[in-house]
Parts: sequence; C-alpha cells; structure tokens
Amino acid sequence: MNVGQSGIIEVEFLYDGGAYKGDVGLFSLDGMDAYAAGSEAFIAEAARHVASNSKQRYVLVSDITDAAKFSSGLDWEANYNSGTYQGTKILNLSPNTAYGVMQVPNSTVNIVLRRLHIFPQMSTGL
Repeated sequence: MNVGQSGIIEVEFLYDGGAYKGDVGLFSLDGMDAYAAGSEAFIAEAARHVASNSKQRYVLVSDITDAAKFSSGLDWEANYNSGTYQGTKILNLSPNTAYGVMQVPNSTVNIVLRRLHIFPQMSTGL
C-alpha cells in the first residue's frame, strides 16, 4: 500500500467475516529491505513495528475487542461480530511511503513477539 502526498488515510472495520479473532496491523516498509520477506527476522521486525503503535506503525483492528460496523450473519456463516465499534480511524502517515499489512489470525501481534520461535515450524507446515 502506498500513501499519497497528504499522508492521511482513513481506516474503518466494516465487516467481520469468519470466526478468526486476531489483529491486523500496518507498518512502514522503510528499512524492511534489510530482511528477507517471510523470514523470522522480517516477521519479528514487522511485529515490533506494529506493536509500537508509533507514527508509522499501528494495530488497525484487534478483532478480540473491536467490532465491525455492520453486524449480521450470511447464508453460509454465523454472525461473528463482537466487541465495541471503534469508528473510522484517521492516520497521519509519512507521505509517499510504502506500507505493509500484517494479519495475525487467532492471536495478537504481542503474542507473535513472544513466540517468534514457532514461525520456522509454521512455515513448513509442522
């Protein structure tokens, strides 16, 4: 994702489909080229960035506590929406900067940081 000249983006959690309860984070890709994409070091640095909740890094949605705007089931699945709707988040990011998105299903970014040692096994399907 590239941020335009203003650096301002709006993010809104609209629909919660599926039973996952995890985090979605946003982090600047500045400096991330020092790590191989998908490597434990890349994941660790991305998680550190997201967990810092500083100007260039944010947890956008924590599905454990944040509710989506729209709440209803679909023909093929139940309504999994729970928590408190947070509204639209307005983020002031660095202009003309590329960002990555990190999805952590059924966990949190902070748990990823504490359990980085499990990623090599996860990537090989063990």
